[in-house]
Amino acid sequence: MKKSTVLIIFIVYVASIVLIGFFGMTVKVYDEIKYVKSIQMSVEAEDDDMFTFTYDGIDDYTKNPKYTLVVNFSTKAISGTFLNELNEYETKNYLPLTFIPKVTYDTGDVAGNAEAIKYTISNEKLVESGKIVLEQNGTMMCFKSGVAFYVYVNPVSMSGSGTGANIHVFVL
Repeated sequence: MKKSTVLIIFIVYVASIVLIGFFGMTVKVYDEIKYVKSIQMSVEAEDDDMFTFTYDGIDDYTKNPKYTLVVNFSTKAISGTFLNELNEYETKNYLPLTFIPKVTYDTGDVAGNAEAIKYTISNEKLVESGKIVLEQNGTMMCFKSGVAFYVYVNPVSMSGSGTGANIHVFVL
């Protein structure tokens, strides 16, 4: 190799070290953890007369927003065919609803999906007896009237108080 080639390689090497040292390299975070700041809820159904959904303020104990959902099962239930425990099809009346969350993260980002939240019900006996079905994507089906329970919407990752939502459900 000639002296000029070695000198050019050395100059490029030193210049790259100086430029990287001066400007730095950007660090990319691939698995960023976003913490939930708040969850606001709404409900959808095939017909707006199937339910009444109201905001009731902030819960004093949990600091979560409170909602009341009144489901008009006796007047608006629809008929459908379902597979029972004996693997036989039977016709049942049901009323499907979908919870729509609006998730706000501590970074200020807003997500309209249910990736970072989980749904739990206060009375698991209603699920076990087949009166209520609550999926983790936010769909709920009511099969019987005359029941009341709470649906708790909470973030999957640990967050501070006031980051969930409490929904008091009455199926009439």
